[in-house]
Amino acid sequence: MDVLLVAVKKDKISDYTSVVTQAGLQPVVVEVDAFSLQNAFEANYDPEPQQVIALIDIGAAVTSITLLQGSNPSFWRDINIGGNQYTDAIQKELNLNQDTAERLKRGEDVSGAKSDNVVPILAAVTEDVCSEIQKTIDFYKATSASDEPLDRIYLTGGASQLGNLKDALAQRFRTSVEYMNPFRKIQTASRDLSPEVVTRMSPGSAVAVGLALRKVGDR
Repeated sequence: MDVLLVAVKKDKISDYTSVVTQAGLQPVVVEVDAFSLQNAFEANYDPEPQQVIALIDIGAAVTSITLLQGSNPSFWRDINIGGNQYTDAIQKELNLNQDTAERLKRGEDVSGAKSDNVVPILAAVTEDVCSEIQKTIDFYKATSASDEPLDRIYLTGGASQLGNLKDALAQRFRTSVEYMNPFRKIQTASRDLSPEVVTRMSPGSAVAVGLALRKVGDR
């Protein structure tokens, strides 16, 4: 019998559910980010049963890594690194305030700051992110009974498009890397949303879409 145990402090659950309650809503499902990410993936993609897939969600402070064999989850890990590290590095190296560093990170033009100076800083942080992801995948391979190679990486999260990360991961793991589209097979209900808006929303929407797919009474 395979058993999956998930534990979380009651205070953490209360923090989230109280926000929903104060908004006049009734929370009915609480789920781990990694599960929501997998829900969104399964709703939009059809991997081969033996394919080894890595779903990598890069947020502001935490990167969540989910390894699947086909549609079956094999390994999860959260690492404390994300988009904030890019901002902090720019702020420190160029002696800027946080707001200016954040704008430079996003590729905006800032008076008195050269974008060329930002590129190597982003690249250095990207190398750190790739190294942490490498450690996770190496640990999975060392402890897993499967010796199948990594077939594909799907990137998502608000910070997933920073620092040439997609190309860096493709080069390091010598595998296909693409951005996960949580709306690939899901039609948005609002007719007011243009395709451009949906595309812009996609990187940071995978976890929300996966959670929205849940229904009352799901197990």
